[in-house]
Amino acid sequence: MITDIVREVFQLLGREVDVSFRPWKRGYRETLAGKYVATFPYVRTAERTADFLYSEPVLRTAMRPFVKAGSALDADSLKDPAGLRYCYPLGYELTDTAAAKTLIGSLERETPATMTRCFELLAHGRVDFVLTEPIQARITKKRLQTPIDLKAIDLVVDKTTLHVIFPRRHQESAAALRRFNKALRRLKATPRYNAIMERHLP
Repeated sequence: MITDIVREVFQLLGREVDVSFRPWKRGYRETLAGKYVATFPYVRTAERTADFLYSEPVLRTAMRPFVKAGSALDADSLKDPAGLRYCYPLGYELTDTAAAKTLIGSLERETPATMTRCFELLAHGRVDFVLTEPIQARITKKRLQTPIDLKAIDLVVDKTTLHVIFPRRHQESAAALRRFNKALRRLKATPRYNAIMERHLP
Protein backbone atom coordinates (compact mmCIF):
# COMPACT_ATOMS: atom_id res chain seq x y z
CA MET A 1 0.00 0.00 0.00
CA ILE A 2 2.64 2.50 1.03
CA THR A 3 4.82 1.54 -1.92
CA ASP A 4 1.94 2.34 -4.26
CA ILE A 5 1.39 5.68 -2.53
CA VAL A 6 5.07 6.58 -2.86
CA ARG A 7 5.13 5.55 -6.52
CA GLU A 8 2.10 7.74 -7.16
CA VAL A 9 3.77 10.72 -5.49
CA PHE A 10 6.82 10.36 -7.73
CA GLN A 11 4.58 10.03 -10.79
CA LEU A 12 3.06 13.38 -9.90
CA LEU A 13 6.61 14.71 -9.91
CA GLY A 14 7.14 13.24 -13.36
CA ARG A 15 9.70 10.79 -12.02
CA GLU A 16 9.88 7.05 -12.50
CA VAL A 17 11.13 5.36 -9.34
CA ASP A 18 12.81 2.02 -8.78
CA VAL A 19 11.93 0.51 -5.41
CA SER A 20 14.36 -2.00 -3.92
CA PHE A 21 13.20 -4.22 -1.07
CA ARG A 22 16.06 -4.81 1.35
CA PRO A 23 16.50 -6.22 4.85
CA TRP A 24 15.75 -3.43 7.29
CA LYS A 25 19.29 -2.77 8.53
CA ARG A 26 20.86 -2.91 5.09
CA GLY A 27 18.27 -0.63 3.49
CA TYR A 28 18.65 1.91 6.27
CA ARG A 29 22.46 1.82 6.10
CA GLU A 30 22.63 2.00 2.30
CA THR A 31 20.21 4.93 2.17
CA LEU A 32 22.26 6.76 4.77
CA ALA A 33 25.33 6.12 2.61
CA GLY A 34 23.64 7.63 -0.45
CA LYS A 35 22.85 4.52 -2.49
CA TYR A 36 19.16 5.43 -2.41
CA VAL A 37 17.43 8.80 -2.49
CA ALA A 38 15.16 7.80 0.40
CA THR A 39 13.70 4.86 2.29
CA PHE A 40 10.32 4.06 3.84
CA PRO A 41 8.18 3.53 5.85
CA TYR A 42 9.56 4.79 9.14
CA VAL A 43 8.15 6.18 12.37
CA ARG A 44 9.86 9.20 13.83
CA THR A 45 12.40 8.61 16.58
CA ALA A 46 15.02 10.94 18.04
CA GLU A 47 17.86 8.69 16.88
CA ARG A 48 16.66 8.56 13.28
CA THR A 49 15.87 12.27 13.15
CA ALA A 50 19.55 12.98 13.76
CA ASP A 51 20.40 11.27 10.45
CA PHE A 52 17.31 11.72 8.29
CA LEU A 53 14.81 14.34 7.16
CA TYR A 54 11.21 13.17 7.51
CA SER A 55 8.45 13.66 4.97
CA GLU A 56 4.96 14.65 5.96
CA PRO A 57 2.95 11.58 7.06
CA VAL A 58 2.30 9.13 4.25
CA LEU A 59 -0.05 7.10 6.47
CA ARG A 60 -1.44 7.32 10.00
CA THR A 61 -1.86 4.15 12.02
CA ALA A 62 -3.05 3.00 15.44
CA MET A 63 -1.11 0.08 16.87
CA ARG A 64 -3.09 -2.50 18.83
CA PRO A 65 -2.35 -5.88 20.43
CA PHE A 66 -3.66 -8.78 18.33
CA VAL A 67 -4.28 -12.14 19.98
CA LYS A 68 -5.75 -15.49 19.00
CA ALA A 69 -9.53 -15.40 19.03
CA GLY A 70 -9.80 -17.63 22.09
CA SER A 71 -7.30 -15.72 24.20
CA ALA A 72 -8.36 -14.47 27.62
CA LEU A 73 -6.22 -11.35 27.24
CA ASP A 74 -8.15 -8.10 27.12
CA ALA A 75 -7.57 -4.42 27.79
CA ASP A 76 -7.96 -4.89 31.55
CA SER A 77 -5.43 -7.71 31.77
CA LEU A 78 -2.93 -5.64 29.82
CA LYS A 79 -2.97 -3.00 32.54
CA ASP A 80 -0.61 -5.34 34.39
CA PRO A 81 1.16 -7.21 31.56
CA ALA A 82 4.09 -8.63 33.55
CA GLY A 83 5.32 -11.94 32.18
CA LEU A 84 3.74 -11.61 28.74
CA ARG A 85 5.71 -11.99 25.55
CA TYR A 86 4.91 -10.04 22.41
CA CYS A 87 6.13 -9.85 18.83
CA TYR A 88 7.12 -6.70 16.94
CA PRO A 89 9.48 -7.23 13.98
CA LEU A 90 13.04 -6.06 13.69
CA GLY A 91 13.19 -2.41 12.65
CA TYR A 92 9.68 -1.62 13.88
CA GLU A 93 9.78 1.08 16.53
CA LEU A 94 7.26 2.72 18.79
CA THR A 95 7.06 6.47 18.97
CA ASP A 96 8.59 8.14 22.01
CA THR A 97 5.34 8.17 23.95
CA ALA A 98 5.15 7.42 27.64
CA ALA A 99 2.02 5.27 27.32
CA ALA A 100 3.57 2.85 24.83
CA LYS A 101 6.83 2.52 26.71
CA THR A 102 5.07 2.01 30.05
CA LEU A 103 2.80 -0.72 28.74
CA ILE A 104 5.33 -2.98 27.06
CA GLY A 105 8.74 -1.60 27.97
CA SER A 106 9.42 -4.38 30.46
CA LEU A 107 8.03 -7.26 28.39
CA GLU A 108 10.03 -9.81 26.43
CA ARG A 109 9.95 -8.93 22.75
CA GLU A 110 10.41 -11.29 19.82
CA THR A 111 11.93 -9.55 16.79
CA PRO A 112 11.74 -11.72 13.66
CA ALA A 113 12.38 -10.21 10.25
CA THR A 114 8.73 -9.99 9.17
CA MET A 115 5.24 -9.42 10.52
CA THR A 116 4.21 -12.71 8.90
CA ARG A 117 6.63 -14.53 11.17
CA CYS A 118 5.18 -12.70 14.17
CA PHE A 119 1.74 -14.13 13.44
CA GLU A 120 3.21 -17.58 12.87
CA LEU A 121 4.72 -17.35 16.38
CA LEU A 122 1.32 -16.31 17.72
CA ALA A 123 -0.38 -19.23 15.95
CA HIS A 124 2.05 -21.67 17.59
CA GLY A 125 1.70 -20.13 21.05
CA ARG A 126 5.23 -18.74 21.15
CA VAL A 127 4.03 -15.20 21.93
CA ASP A 128 0.97 -13.82 23.73
CA PHE A 129 0.22 -11.01 21.32
CA VAL A 130 1.42 -9.26 18.19
CA LEU A 131 1.59 -5.51 18.06
CA THR A 132 0.37 -4.13 14.73
CA GLU A 133 -2.43 -2.14 13.13
CA PRO A 134 -5.67 -3.55 11.70
CA ILE A 135 -4.92 -3.20 7.99
CA GLN A 136 -1.58 -4.93 8.30
CA ALA A 137 -3.09 -7.65 10.48
CA ARG A 138 -5.77 -8.47 7.89
CA ILE A 139 -3.31 -8.49 4.99
CA THR A 140 -0.72 -10.55 6.88
CA LYS A 141 -3.30 -13.15 7.93
CA LYS A 142 -3.82 -14.03 4.27
CA ARG A 143 -0.15 -15.01 3.91
CA LEU A 144 -0.01 -17.40 6.84
CA GLN A 145 0.62 -21.08 6.27
CA THR A 146 -0.90 -21.80 9.68
CA PRO A 147 -4.56 -20.68 9.81
CA ILE A 148 -5.39 -18.46 12.76
CA ASP A 149 -8.44 -16.54 13.96
CA LEU A 150 -7.47 -13.16 15.32
CA LYS A 151 -9.03 -10.53 17.49
CA ALA A 152 -7.84 -7.03 18.26
CA ILE A 153 -7.75 -5.93 21.87
CA ASP A 154 -9.61 -2.66 22.32
CA LEU A 155 -6.51 -0.77 23.36
CA VAL A 156 -4.43 1.63 21.28
CA VAL A 157 -0.83 1.16 22.36
CA ASP A 158 0.65 3.72 20.03
CA LYS A 159 -0.56 6.13 17.37
CA THR A 160 2.05 6.43 14.70
CA THR A 161 2.68 8.21 11.45
CA LEU A 162 4.72 6.55 8.71
CA HIS A 163 7.13 8.62 6.64
CA VAL A 164 9.58 8.60 3.76
CA ILE A 165 13.00 9.62 5.07
CA PHE A 166 15.84 11.35 3.23
CA PRO A 167 19.47 11.30 4.47
CA ARG A 168 20.46 14.63 6.01
CA ARG A 169 24.09 14.44 4.91
CA HIS A 170 23.26 14.67 1.20
CA GLN A 171 22.83 18.19 -0.07
CA GLU A 172 20.01 17.36 -2.50
CA SER A 173 17.83 15.77 0.21
CA ALA A 174 16.23 19.00 1.45
CA ALA A 175 15.04 19.96 -2.03
CA ALA A 176 13.89 16.40 -2.75
CA LEU A 177 11.93 16.41 0.50
CA ARG A 178 10.18 19.68 -0.37
CA ARG A 179 9.16 18.34 -3.77
CA PHE A 180 7.95 15.08 -2.26
CA ASN A 181 5.84 16.82 0.39
CA LYS A 182 4.24 19.11 -2.17
CA ALA A 183 3.28 16.18 -4.39
CA LEU A 184 2.06 14.15 -1.40
CA ARG A 185 -0.30 16.97 -0.44
CA ARG A 186 -1.58 17.08 -4.02
CA LEU A 187 -2.22 13.32 -3.96
CA LYS A 188 -4.06 13.45 -0.64
CA ALA A 189 -6.34 16.16 -2.06
CA THR A 190 -7.59 13.76 -4.75
CA PRO A 191 -9.72 10.59 -4.60
CA ARG A 192 -6.67 8.66 -5.81
CA TYR A 193 -5.11 8.49 -2.33
CA ASN A 194 -8.12 6.74 -0.77
CA ALA A 195 -8.50 4.56 -3.86
CA ILE A 196 -4.99 3.19 -3.37
CA MET A 197 -5.76 2.27 0.24
CA GLU A 198 -9.11 0.70 -0.60
CA ARG A 199 -7.51 -1.43 -3.29
CA HIS A 200 -5.30 -3.03 -0.66
CA LEU A 201 -7.98 -3.65 1.93
CA PRO A 202 -9.07 -7.29 2.24
